[in-house]
Order: sequence, then structure tokens, then C-alpha cells
Amino acid sequence: MQTKKDYTRDDILKAAETIFLRDGFSKANMRDIARSANVGLSNLYNYFKNKDEMLRVIVAPVIQELDRVLLEHHNPDNLDEFELYLEKGSELMLKGQTGTYLYLTRNYRRQMELLFTKAQGSSLENFIDDYTDRCTVQMDRYMNKAFERHPELRSKCHPFSYHLQMVWMFDLFTEMIKHRIKPKDAERVVTDYIKFVFHGWRGLMVT
Repeated sequence: MQTKKDYTRDDILKAAETIFLRDGFSKANMRDIARSANVGLSNLYNYFKNKDEMLRVIVAPVIQELDRVLLEHHNPDNLDEFELYLEKGSELMLKGQTGTYLYLTRNYRRQMELLFTKAQGSSLENFIDDYTDRCTVQMDRYMNKAFERHPELRSKCHPFSYHLQMVWMFDLFTEMIKHRIKPKDAERVVTDYIKFVFHGWRGLMVT
């Protein structure tokens, strides 16, 4: 059972999320958050030391999920997905990637909007660049391991190609958020994007 203190903390986070989405992190202020949450300004600081801490708590679930996806799909110590790709072809991986992207957009849309478009001025304002750099290193390690196991394969991509794939992924999420793509259209948009990444324009138009 939640205590009054738990409810107050949740109310503060809900108020902060709404104000961050409305005004952006840099323009939001603690007084407005306190007023919206129906708590005194001094009491607000009993729960959070500043608005940056609030933001980090609000977006923590989507950051954790992105980290999970990164480790699950590009773990150098687990090449099961790559082996399936070689055995079954790209359609299985395409389906898995599409499902992952749709899951993220359906379950973390507000947090992604905050993190990707409203976090300027916070400690997370460079999250996309930092995550992209980290993922590029991880993907390069992953692919090096895969090519060590399968020397019969053609030369692997330049690491910057992995960087670009991550940039495109964040561009997809950000543009879907900015343009308010409806849930009924999201599946088609994500499917088209993943097909293009895997097969190019020919694969998208012909298949």
C-alpha cells in the first residue's frame, strides 16, 4: 500500500513531467511544479533536490529499456541472434527489430519526447550523442566477434556505419514524436523504416 509520502512524490513527478513537456526542461521552474502538484515549494525539496533529479527519475525507465535493448541485440558474448540471421535470413531479424521499436514507441512515448526533444539544459541534454557513441563501440565489438566466428562472410562495415544506424534510429523516434504519428500508423512507419535499413529502396518497393 502506498503511503501519503509515496502519493506526494508521484504527484510531483506527474506535475514535473507535464510541465517539462509543455515548457521544456530549461524553462520549467520548481515553483510551477510545486503549484501544479499542490505542495509547498519548501516541501518539494524534501523529495527532490532539483529539477534535474526529477527529470532523471522520470526518464529512467526508457533509459533502462534502451540499455536492455542494446545489450540484448549487440552483446558480444551472445551471438544467438546473429546465428539466427545467418540460418533463417533477414526476415526474422526484421520482425524482431520492428517489434522492439514499436514496443518502445507505444510504452515510452512521453519519456522519449522528454529525453529526445525537451532535455536541453539538463544533465541529459547530450544523451543521444552519448548513447550513440556507446552503441557504436558495442556494435563494433559485436560484429568483430561475429566475423571472427564466420570468416567466410564478406568484409564488415566501417564503425561509422553503425554510428549512422543509431543516428537514424533516434531520428525515427524523434520525428514520429514531433509529427504525432498515430498508433494505427506507427506499425507501418516502423516496418517501412526497418525494411529500408535491411534492404534499401528496392526491398521496400518490390517486397
